[in-house]
Amino acid sequence: SYAGRFTNQLKGNDSKFGVYGVVTDNSETSMKFGVFGQAVAQTNSWAGYFDGNVGYTGTLSMVSDRRLKKDITDLEDALAKVMALEPKTYSFRQDEYPHLNLAQGQQIGFISQDVEAILPELTHDYMASTPNQDNPKQSSKTPIKGMDYISMIPVLTGAIQEQQEIIEEKEARILTLEQQLADMNDLLTRLVDHVDLPQEPVEENITLTDAELGQNQPNPSTEQTAIPFRIPEHVGQAIIRITSTNGQVIYESEIGHRGPGLWKVNTKNLSPATYQYSLILDGQIIGTRRMVIQK
Repeated sequence: SYAGRFTNQLKGNDSKFGVYGVVTDNSETSMKFGVFGQAVAQTNSWAGYFDGNVGYTGTLSMVSDRRLKKDITDLEDALAKVMALEPKTYSFRQDEYPHLNLAQGQQIGFISQDVEAILPELTHDYMASTPNQDNPKQSSKTPIKGMDYISMIPVLTGAIQEQQEIIEEKEARILTLEQQLADMNDLLTRLVDHVDLPQEPVEENITLTDAELGQNQPNPSTEQTAIPFRIPEHVGQAIIRITSTNGQVIYESEIGHRGPGLWKVNTKNLSPATYQYSLILDGQIIGTRRMVIQK
Protein backbone atom coordinates (compact mmCIF):
# COMPACT_ATOMS: atom_id res chain seq x y z
CA SER A 1 0.00 0.00 0.00
CA TYR A 2 1.07 3.60 -0.57
CA ALA A 3 0.25 6.74 1.36
CA GLY A 4 0.89 8.74 -1.76
CA ARG A 5 2.03 8.22 -5.33
CA PHE A 6 3.68 10.89 -7.41
CA THR A 7 4.06 10.89 -11.18
CA ASN A 8 5.80 13.48 -13.34
CA GLN A 9 3.78 14.09 -16.50
CA LEU A 10 5.84 17.02 -17.75
CA LYS A 11 7.43 16.83 -21.16
CA GLY A 12 10.37 18.63 -22.70
CA ASN A 13 14.01 19.10 -21.79
CA ASP A 14 13.49 20.70 -18.40
CA SER A 15 14.26 18.89 -15.14
CA LYS A 16 11.37 16.82 -13.83
CA PHE A 17 10.56 15.88 -10.25
CA GLY A 18 8.17 13.25 -8.93
CA VAL A 19 8.54 14.76 -5.47
CA TYR A 20 10.15 18.12 -4.74
CA GLY A 21 10.76 19.42 -1.22
CA VAL A 22 12.32 22.74 -0.18
CA VAL A 23 13.14 24.21 3.24
CA THR A 24 13.19 28.03 3.35
CA ASP A 25 13.20 28.61 7.13
CA ASN A 26 16.63 29.92 8.20
CA SER A 27 15.99 29.85 11.94
CA GLU A 28 18.37 27.80 14.08
CA THR A 29 15.85 26.81 16.75
CA SER A 30 13.86 24.19 14.86
CA MET A 31 14.45 21.07 12.76
CA LYS A 32 13.74 21.47 9.07
CA PHE A 33 12.93 18.77 6.53
CA GLY A 34 12.42 19.15 2.80
CA VAL A 35 10.83 15.69 2.74
CA PHE A 36 10.08 13.57 5.82
CA GLY A 37 9.16 9.88 5.77
CA GLN A 38 8.53 7.58 8.71
CA ALA A 39 8.30 3.79 8.81
CA VAL A 40 6.86 2.45 12.07
CA ALA A 41 6.62 -1.23 11.11
CA GLN A 42 9.87 -3.22 11.20
CA THR A 43 9.14 -5.65 8.34
CA ASN A 44 8.91 -4.61 4.69
CA SER A 45 8.48 -1.02 5.76
CA TRP A 46 10.53 1.83 4.32
CA ALA A 47 10.58 5.50 5.26
CA GLY A 48 11.86 6.07 1.75
CA TYR A 49 12.13 3.71 -1.21
CA PHE A 50 13.59 4.52 -4.62
CA ASP A 51 13.36 2.48 -7.79
CA GLY A 52 16.54 3.44 -9.66
CA ASN A 53 19.62 5.55 -9.01
CA VAL A 54 19.94 7.84 -6.00
CA GLY A 55 22.17 10.90 -5.89
CA TYR A 56 22.89 13.56 -3.29
CA THR A 57 25.18 16.57 -2.93
CA GLY A 58 25.28 16.89 0.84
CA THR A 59 26.18 14.48 3.64
CA LEU A 60 24.65 11.04 4.11
CA SER A 61 24.54 10.67 7.89
CA MET A 62 23.89 7.38 9.67
CA VAL A 63 23.05 6.87 13.32
CA SER A 64 26.31 5.95 15.11
CA ASP A 65 25.94 7.70 18.46
CA ARG A 66 27.35 5.71 21.39
CA ARG A 67 24.41 6.84 23.51
CA LEU A 68 22.04 4.89 21.29
CA LYS A 69 24.00 1.64 21.39
CA LYS A 70 24.46 -1.25 23.79
CA ASP A 71 26.26 -4.62 23.88
CA ILE A 72 29.31 -2.99 22.26
CA THR A 73 32.14 -5.47 21.56
CA ASP A 74 35.25 -5.50 19.37
CA LEU A 75 34.95 -7.11 15.94
CA GLU A 76 37.15 -10.20 15.79
CA ASP A 77 38.66 -12.16 12.88
CA ALA A 78 37.88 -9.36 10.43
CA LEU A 79 40.81 -10.28 8.19
CA ALA A 80 39.67 -13.90 7.90
CA LYS A 81 36.16 -12.72 7.00
CA VAL A 82 37.45 -10.34 4.33
CA MET A 83 39.71 -13.03 2.87
CA ALA A 84 36.67 -15.31 2.54
CA LEU A 85 34.72 -12.72 0.53
CA GLU A 86 34.63 -13.03 -3.25
CA PRO A 87 34.40 -9.71 -5.15
CA LYS A 88 32.65 -10.08 -8.48
CA THR A 89 31.90 -8.18 -11.66
CA TYR A 90 28.41 -8.61 -13.10
CA SER A 91 25.52 -7.05 -14.96
CA PHE A 92 21.93 -6.86 -13.76
CA ARG A 93 19.13 -8.74 -15.55
CA GLN A 94 17.34 -5.64 -16.73
CA ASP A 95 15.36 -7.50 -19.39
CA GLU A 96 13.90 -9.88 -16.78
CA TYR A 97 13.22 -7.21 -14.15
CA PRO A 98 12.46 -4.00 -16.05
CA HIS A 99 10.17 -2.73 -13.26
CA LEU A 100 13.08 -2.54 -10.79
CA ASN A 101 15.05 0.02 -12.83
CA LEU A 102 18.31 -1.82 -12.11
CA ALA A 103 21.66 -0.13 -12.77
CA GLN A 104 23.02 -0.35 -16.29
CA GLY A 105 26.43 -1.55 -17.43
CA GLN A 106 29.02 -3.68 -15.69
CA GLN A 107 28.93 -3.56 -11.90
CA ILE A 108 31.50 -4.40 -9.19
CA GLY A 109 30.37 -5.83 -5.89
CA PHE A 110 29.39 -8.94 -3.95
CA ILE A 111 26.69 -11.58 -4.17
CA SER A 112 24.36 -11.24 -1.16
CA GLN A 113 23.91 -14.99 -0.78
CA ASP A 114 27.71 -15.45 -0.63
CA VAL A 115 28.11 -12.64 1.91
CA GLU A 116 25.30 -14.06 4.05
CA ALA A 117 27.38 -17.19 4.73
CA ILE A 118 30.24 -15.03 6.09
CA LEU A 119 28.63 -11.85 7.42
CA PRO A 120 24.91 -12.51 7.83
CA GLU A 121 24.53 -9.20 9.71
CA LEU A 122 25.12 -7.37 6.42
CA THR A 123 22.30 -9.01 4.47
CA HIS A 124 18.52 -8.77 4.72
CA ASP A 125 15.49 -10.02 2.81
CA TYR A 126 12.76 -7.69 1.64
CA MET A 127 10.01 -7.44 -0.92
CA ALA A 128 10.50 -4.86 -3.66
CA SER A 129 7.11 -3.47 -4.60
CA THR A 130 6.63 -1.47 -7.79
CA PRO A 131 3.27 0.24 -8.43
CA ASN A 132 1.37 -0.48 -11.63
CA GLN A 133 1.43 2.60 -13.84
CA ASP A 134 -2.12 1.99 -15.07
CA ASN A 135 -3.64 0.84 -11.78
CA PRO A 136 -2.01 2.39 -8.68
CA LYS A 137 -3.85 -0.07 -6.45
CA GLN A 138 -1.85 -2.93 -7.92
CA SER A 139 1.90 -3.52 -7.72
CA SER A 140 4.61 -5.96 -8.81
CA LYS A 141 6.37 -7.67 -5.91
CA THR A 142 9.86 -9.14 -6.21
CA PRO A 143 11.67 -10.89 -3.31
CA ILE A 144 15.21 -9.54 -2.95
CA LYS A 145 18.17 -10.33 -0.70
CA GLY A 146 19.79 -6.99 -0.07
CA MET A 147 23.20 -6.11 1.33
CA ASP A 148 24.40 -3.23 3.52
CA TYR A 149 27.56 -2.07 1.73
CA ILE A 150 28.18 0.81 4.15
CA SER A 151 28.43 -1.60 7.09
CA MET A 152 31.25 -3.33 5.22
CA ILE A 153 33.49 -0.32 6.04
CA PRO A 154 34.18 -1.28 9.70
CA VAL A 155 34.87 -4.86 8.60
CA LEU A 156 37.47 -3.64 6.11
CA THR A 157 38.90 -1.30 8.75
CA GLY A 158 39.30 -4.18 11.19
CA ALA A 159 40.94 -6.32 8.51
CA ILE A 160 43.48 -3.59 7.71
CA GLN A 161 44.31 -3.19 11.39
CA GLU A 162 44.82 -6.94 11.85
CA GLN A 163 46.97 -7.07 8.73
CA GLN A 164 49.08 -4.16 9.97
CA GLU A 165 49.72 -6.01 13.23
CA ILE A 166 50.94 -9.00 11.22
CA ILE A 167 53.21 -6.76 9.12
CA GLU A 168 54.69 -5.06 12.18
CA GLU A 169 55.29 -8.43 13.86
CA LYS A 170 57.11 -9.73 10.77
CA GLU A 171 59.17 -6.51 10.50
CA ALA A 172 60.25 -6.91 14.12
CA ARG A 173 61.19 -10.54 13.45
CA ILE A 174 63.19 -9.51 10.36
CA LEU A 175 65.11 -6.91 12.40
CA THR A 176 65.86 -9.54 15.04
CA LEU A 177 67.10 -12.02 12.43
CA GLU A 178 69.23 -9.34 10.75
CA GLN A 179 70.82 -8.49 14.10
CA GLN A 180 71.46 -12.17 14.81
CA LEU A 181 73.08 -12.54 11.38
CA ALA A 182 75.29 -9.49 11.99
CA ASP A 183 76.33 -10.91 15.38
CA MET A 184 77.19 -14.26 13.77
CA ASN A 185 79.26 -12.55 11.07
CA ASP A 186 81.11 -10.57 13.74
CA LEU A 187 81.77 -13.74 15.73
CA LEU A 188 82.99 -15.56 12.61
CA THR A 189 85.36 -12.71 11.80
CA ARG A 190 86.81 -12.74 15.32
CA LEU A 191 87.24 -16.51 15.17
CA VAL A 192 89.02 -16.29 11.82
CA ASP A 193 91.36 -13.68 13.24
CA HIS A 194 92.56 -16.13 15.89
CA VAL A 195 92.97 -19.24 13.74
CA ASP A 196 96.13 -19.91 11.74
CA LEU A 197 96.46 -22.46 8.98
CA PRO A 198 99.02 -25.24 9.50
CA GLN A 199 102.50 -24.02 8.71
CA GLU A 200 104.95 -25.90 6.53
CA PRO A 201 108.42 -26.77 7.87
CA VAL A 202 111.13 -24.12 7.47
CA GLU A 203 114.89 -24.41 7.05
CA GLU A 204 116.91 -25.04 10.18
CA ASN A 205 118.69 -21.70 9.99
CA ILE A 206 115.35 -19.83 10.09
CA THR A 207 113.39 -20.09 13.32
CA LEU A 208 110.02 -18.69 14.33
CA THR A 209 111.81 -16.05 16.37
CA ASP A 210 113.70 -14.92 13.29
CA ALA A 211 110.72 -14.65 10.85
CA GLU A 212 107.16 -13.63 11.67
CA LEU A 213 103.92 -13.00 9.80
CA GLY A 214 101.33 -10.97 11.73
CA GLN A 215 97.58 -10.49 11.35
CA ASN A 216 96.56 -7.80 8.91
CA GLN A 217 94.95 -4.66 10.31
CA PRO A 218 92.20 -3.68 9.96
CA ASN A 219 90.47 -6.99 9.54
CA PRO A 220 87.89 -7.05 8.05
CA SER A 221 88.96 -4.29 5.68
CA THR A 222 87.18 -2.39 2.93
CA GLU A 223 89.74 -0.26 1.10
CA GLN A 224 93.21 -0.83 2.54
CA THR A 225 94.89 -3.12 5.05
CA ALA A 226 98.44 -3.59 6.34
CA ILE A 227 100.24 -6.91 6.89
CA PRO A 228 102.99 -6.85 9.57
CA PHE A 229 106.07 -9.04 9.06
CA ARG A 230 109.63 -9.61 10.19
CA ILE A 231 112.21 -10.98 7.75
CA PRO A 232 115.72 -12.06 8.91
CA GLU A 233 118.69 -10.28 7.34
CA HIS A 234 120.19 -13.45 5.81
CA VAL A 235 117.05 -14.33 3.75
CA GLY A 236 117.62 -14.16 0.00
CA GLN A 237 114.10 -13.89 -1.46
CA ALA A 238 111.02 -12.86 0.49
CA ILE A 239 107.49 -12.93 -0.99
CA ILE A 240 104.04 -12.22 0.43
CA ARG A 241 101.36 -14.03 -1.58
CA ILE A 242 97.58 -13.58 -1.45
CA THR A 243 95.41 -16.53 -2.52
CA SER A 244 91.75 -17.47 -2.53
CA THR A 245 90.51 -20.17 -0.17
CA ASN A 246 90.79 -22.70 -3.01
CA GLY A 247 94.47 -21.84 -3.58
CA GLN A 248 94.24 -19.54 -6.62
CA VAL A 249 96.94 -16.87 -6.54
CA ILE A 250 95.33 -13.42 -6.46
CA TYR A 251 98.45 -11.26 -5.98
CA GLU A 252 102.03 -11.54 -4.72
CA SER A 253 104.85 -9.12 -4.13
CA GLU A 254 108.55 -9.54 -3.44
CA ILE A 255 109.63 -7.80 -0.25
CA GLY A 256 113.07 -6.20 -0.33
CA HIS A 257 112.97 -4.89 3.21
CA ARG A 258 114.63 -6.90 5.99
CA GLY A 259 113.69 -6.76 9.63
CA PRO A 260 110.23 -5.73 10.92
CA GLY A 261 107.92 -3.96 8.48
CA LEU A 262 104.39 -3.41 7.10
CA TRP A 263 103.15 -4.37 3.67
CA LYS A 264 100.16 -2.19 2.69
CA VAL A 265 97.56 -3.77 0.43
CA ASN A 266 94.92 -1.89 -1.59
CA THR A 267 91.78 -4.03 -1.25
CA LYS A 268 89.39 -1.87 -3.26
CA ASN A 269 89.59 -4.20 -6.26
CA LEU A 270 89.14 -7.39 -4.23
CA SER A 271 85.69 -8.94 -4.09
CA PRO A 272 84.13 -9.40 -0.65
CA ALA A 273 85.38 -12.77 0.60
CA THR A 274 87.85 -14.49 2.92
CA TYR A 275 91.44 -14.71 1.54
CA GLN A 276 94.71 -16.28 2.67
CA TYR A 277 98.11 -14.62 2.67
CA SER A 278 101.46 -16.29 3.20
CA LEU A 279 105.05 -15.26 3.88
CA ILE A 280 107.46 -17.24 1.67
CA LEU A 281 111.18 -17.04 2.44
CA ASP A 282 113.59 -18.64 -0.02
CA GLY A 283 110.80 -20.84 -1.35
CA GLN A 284 109.57 -21.98 2.06
CA ILE A 285 106.17 -20.98 3.47
CA ILE A 286 106.84 -19.55 6.91
CA GLY A 287 103.26 -18.74 7.89
CA THR A 288 99.76 -18.31 6.53
CA ARG A 289 96.87 -16.22 7.85
CA ARG A 290 93.41 -15.22 6.73
CA MET A 291 91.95 -11.82 6.00
CA VAL A 292 88.35 -10.79 5.34
CA ILE A 293 87.37 -8.22 2.71
CA GLN A 294 84.03 -6.44 3.03
CA LYS A 295 82.31 -3.72 0.98
